[in-house]
Amino acid sequence: MAQQFIYGLCEPETDIPLYVGRSKDAIERRRWHGITPSDFSPKGIWNKYLKIAKLQPNLIILEEATFGSDAEAETWAKQQEQVWIKRLFAEGNYLFNHGCWWKHPDRKEIPKGVRVAWEHLHAVYFRLEFWLSFDRDDTHNEITQFIALGGIRALVEQYPALELAPIKWLDLKRR
Repeated sequence: MAQQFIYGLCEPETDIPLYVGRSKDAIERRRWHGITPSDFSPKGIWNKYLKIAKLQPNLIILEEATFGSDAEAETWAKQQEQVWIKRLFAEGNYLFNHGCWWKHPDRKEIPKGVRVAWEHLHAVYFRLEFWLSFDRDDTHNEITQFIALGGIRALVEQYPALELAPIKWLDLKRR
């Protein structure tokens, strides 16, 4: 017997769905979403903000089914994942899946160069966060991280729709 889950990852404070996925083990899969170090997509950045704030996305099971074979289960899961993504998007949820987040009316007009800069500044910030987590006395990298945070703040000030989570959460690491 092969079981599959279609799950949603939701904002912890509002329960708004932000991502739809599929897995044989939805709880274990949620854990993996939070530890992918090289993911600097909006979903990856959101997960890093949550980790710093010592939060995790709420998990909701949207649908589950059991099949006689892994192949049947996988085929069903791929199809139902797309059904749920389309359904939630149609309901006004700008999911991280397939670039839906960027299709929000407030984000659609943000120039591509600004989006790329926003993702890259987060990459610099979080890579230095990892480097500095080894209790290194490294003033140069701390200054570089501070500059990256300043760039993120400036972009979010100019384009408020880029704020995935409160930027103040990034300041939590400085205390």
